[in-house]
Amino acid sequence: MFTLKSGLSLLLMFSVRSYIDTEDETTVFWLRIGFYTTQFISLLTYFCIYIYLKYYSEDTTEKKLKVFQSEITPNAFMLDDEEDEELNLTISQYDCIMIEQHLKRDAIILCFTSFLHFYMGLVIPLLGISLLGLFNLSQQPIIQLRLLGANPNSDVKLRRPFKNNAGMSSWMKNWDPVAARRKKLKKSAKKKKKSK
Repeated sequence: MFTLKSGLSLLLMFSVRSYIDTEDETTVFWLRIGFYTTQFISLLTYFCIYIYLKYYSEDTTEKKLKVFQSEITPNAFMLDDEEDEELNLTISQYDCIMIEQHLKRDAIILCFTSFLHFYMGLVIPLLGISLLGLFNLSQQPIIQLRLLGANPNSDVKLRRPFKNNAGMSSWMKNWDPVAARRKKLKKSAKKKKKSK
């Protein structure tokens, strides 16, 4: 769904573009610096949080979180009914899985935008990502909870498991077979608990 944030992002990018000469070599040089700086800051931030959670976090009394495999798999529509099992993860394990997805996504954006710029000669993607890169990083629930100290009870978007609003899943929300399957599994789990 086209959100206000997406609209403002496009408006900002195209309005700034009209004032910036994208044919000038000096401007392109600074856009490259801005783009790669924001991308490496983003990747480094996620990587540092991941390393800390994976190897240095020693909270043995950490809360457990029950999630379905489809809630942590980017291509959940490809799972069979048997593969969509309920997992019992600690919050750190769940956050590590989410950070892995962010790292993959940011690496793909970095590679694809570099391809568009150096092979096809496009400068506009550098501009858009440079302008909004760090703002988008600060809006991610993992960053808000782990770095900025946000309270997970203060906002619904910060409660784990996080709602996936990006990509095809938001467009196909009404036709999502995974959501229907998850509801069936939750109902059957509740019935089993009541029968015991």
